[in-house]
Amino acid sequence: MIMSGYQEAGATNTGAELQAATLIRHLRQNGCQVTVIAKKHTWRSPWQEMIDGVEVYRVGPPGLRRLMAAAILWRQRRKFDIVHVHGQDGLGVAAITLAQLLGLPSLLKVTMAGRVFVRTAWDKPFPRSWRIFRRLSNLLARRATAYIAISQQIAEELPRAGYHRERIVRLPNGVDTNRFHPVTDEKRIRLRRDLGLPEKAKIVLFASRLIPRKGFDLLLAAWPDIKSRHANAHLVVVGGGPAAAVGALQRLNEATPGAVTYIGEVADTAPYLQCADVFVFPSRGEGLPNALLEAMACGCACAASDLEGCQELLDSGRCGVLFTRNDAAALTAAVCALLAEPVRAQALGQAAAQRAASDFDITVVARRVMALYEALARR
Repeated sequence: MIMSGYQEAGATNTGAELQAATLIRHLRQNGCQVTVIAKKHTWRSPWQEMIDGVEVYRVGPPGLRRLMAAAILWRQRRKFDIVHVHGQDGLGVAAITLAQLLGLPSLLKVTMAGRVFVRTAWDKPFPRSWRIFRRLSNLLARRATAYIAISQQIAEELPRAGYHRERIVRLPNGVDTNRFHPVTDEKRIRLRRDLGLPEKAKIVLFASRLIPRKGFDLLLAAWPDIKSRHANAHLVVVGGGPAAAVGALQRLNEATPGAVTYIGEVADTAPYLQCADVFVFPSRGEGLPNALLEAMACGCACAASDLEGCQELLDSGRCGVLFTRNDAAALTAAVCALLAEPVRAQALGQAAAQRAASDFDITVVARRVMALYEALARR
């Protein structure tokens, strides 16, 4: 499996990487042997290691990543039956190209909507010339034997970008419902006590990276108004981010004393989701967001921006509240509506948990991926 990062000490794990780790764990439970080739982001991490029975190779620096990945694939070509590219970047393009040369089937999982291949670091200094690079990336990536589209939006975008419609497989992200599930009121109180959170407050949880794409700035703008309308509301922020974002959060805490708790990045968000009343997700761009899916599985009343992936997860508002993206006032109204109507919020949370368990359980998703592997290997 080829991806942008994998459980690297000192590096931030993205939602796509965490989703890949969850999938790998369940693939191995189904008898699949997995080797990971991932980008190396820090010098402290080893170039090669075993993580929970998975052989992990890390490649870098940027100029050498593709060559190193190609060398690993070539050396171990008899070991692999499938090359699974998890996400869209140049490393994956190189892997798809080499897989074709080796006669191995390849599978491209498209994890972000709105653009098939993400922008590169060269786009700002060379915006026009590097459009050619992205077009070339798309041209080469189309040669994958099959493409996984995690959302309907992505499934519709791929043919417009020149990808072969007959190779598209609709397969959503999955959630581990053994970890992410609702808890009783008594357990929720115990979790709050153990985590040092207020036991009687209405907890509004943000659990994502503190970056503009995740809409963190919108939450900062909306929170004072939310707090003024609901005195017992308490904001809990879980996730890492740049120093400027952490500083802005500290200033928000000063503006609303005692109403904000910053946790930072954690290995397991499940306890925080299980003790939250409202989960807020103001993202500006997603595929099929893992954070929202995990919140649904835990029975949170969810307020999310009206991105197509969020609409798909929340069943067009039947399992949560959708608000206009990039609009702090709309975010405020959505969160306040859930805080003001606890019976409705509880019903939406229950519907969300039922939908997550019935339609997105990782055990079912992993079996479908295994079936896809077997079908590709027979071609």
